[in-house]
Amino acid sequence: MRRRVPGLYQSELYSTRNFFLTWEGIAIASLVVGLASAGVAAYGQVAAGENAKETADYNAEMQRRAALDANQRGSADAADKRQEVRRMIARQHAIMGAGGFDPNSGTNLSLMTETAGQGELDALKIRNNAARQAAGLNAQADLTTAQGNAALSAGQMNATGSILGGLSNVGLASYKMYNPQTTTTKVG
Repeated sequence: MRRRVPGLYQSELYSTRNFFLTWEGIAIASLVVGLASAGVAAYGQVAAGENAKETADYNAEMQRRAALDANQRGSADAADKRQEVRRMIARQHAIMGAGGFDPNSGTNLSLMTETAGQGELDALKIRNNAARQAAGLNAQADLTTAQGNAALSAGQMNATGSILGGLSNVGLASYKMYNPQTTTTKVG
């Protein structure tokens, strides 16, 4: 009496096992492995693109933060420069007054006005340099974001290519399997 395997008799199970030992069974298994390989390659390419985008987004955020910091430092340094110039003018005023000169007229007034003007110019240069640095960092952040988006798109396109290439190889292999007398010529 035959022992029953769910859905199969033992002799049918034995013949199924033997199927994979035939050339046709090996060819079908090879096709399945080829499809799986294309799927794994596609998954890896999508994951690599997503990882590159996440990295680029993080780097862009750090660059934007550095730009904000540059602006804040520039404002603080300009304020410090203005404070330094006010102290310098106060010293000039005190020295002139102690020497018996009128600080509010003539050459003395011109000297303090020139000091104030030069100090303001220095403060504006400090602020402008910080703004330029921030603008450069923001431009770099935009470029980094664009590179991340491009990497994501490239990963998706490469994955699509892997799947299509895998399907093409499986189709060609199955055609050859069922039409063994057909040969192909390699171009190039």
